[in-house]
Amino acid sequence: MSDEMLGLLKSRKINTRLLCEMAAHKDFVKLLADIEIYVDGIARMQIQNLNTLVDMARVKITEKYQPGGEDTHIRLLEAANWGLIIPS
Repeated sequence: MSDEMLGLLKSRKINTRLLCEMAAHKDFVKLLADIEIYVDGIARMQIQNLNTLVDMARVKITEKYQPGGEDTHIRLLEAANWGLIIPS
């Protein structure tokens, strides 16, 4: 247990009895797995949104300025996009 968690428990800012009951429940591990799936899904959606924005910027730059294959800005956008892709 981390020092932060110990401090939180000692502070009495949370209901420790309820927290203990939740952790001891037979389905608590399933709840944690479901929360992890939910949080990962939100992260995946945000990364996909960022990829879409980078794609749109690349299209606008290409349409407006007609850059060549070695254009630094296009290469930067492609590198940014590739770095954000998360497999489904």
